[in-house]
Amino acid sequence: MTLTLHVDGDRWRAHLRSVVERHPGIVPVAKGNGYGFGIARLARRAEWLGVDTVAVGTYDEIPEVASRFGGDLLVLTPWRSFLAPSELPDRRVIHTVGRLDDLAALAVQEGERPRVVLERATSMLRHGFTARGLREAASVAGHGRVRVEGVALHLPLGHGTYLLEVTRLMNDVVASGLTGPDGAPLTVFVSH
Repeated sequence: MTLTLHVDGDRWRAHLRSVVERHPGIVPVAKGNGYGFGIARLARRAEWLGVDTVAVGTYDEIPEVASRFGGDLLVLTPWRSFLAPSELPDRRVIHTVGRLDDLAALAVQEGERPRVVLERATSMLRHGFTARGLREAASVAGHGRVRVEGVALHLPLGHGTYLLEVTRLMNDVVASGLTGPDGAPLTVFVSH
């Protein structure tokens, strides 16, 4: 069976604008097939919206998005030395890191300090630092070899409230002692 999707372009663009206006700092996601739109089209739309950052799923998606979007590129797949490109991408790329060994490996890369988002493990049980691991990561980051852009929380989909979990996770982030670039407040990226 073939499915054809028709999008009312004016309504879609108006909706996108209203979401960006209501949620300053939002990070659109352009990964995979771009939810049927294609990641190139979504990257151009993000540029049109004037957002600062777009998230991509993998390192392989960077070239297609980077050529159409001029801002920062957050890679959602956790950085691993065996998966990442042999050369670190340009300064616009922000790596997701969820293991101390990976953070240490990034910290010894030649050149400019890699930009990272540290992922805190949640009840999704995907990947990420424990509370203790996040404090240890703060210690590694404190040596100045990486630039911590924020902490990511990937929350579960579903019904009910996750307020207690979010409260605990935010307490862990605060207790880690992490700060943003140049001592700025730390950004917390939340999905779902």
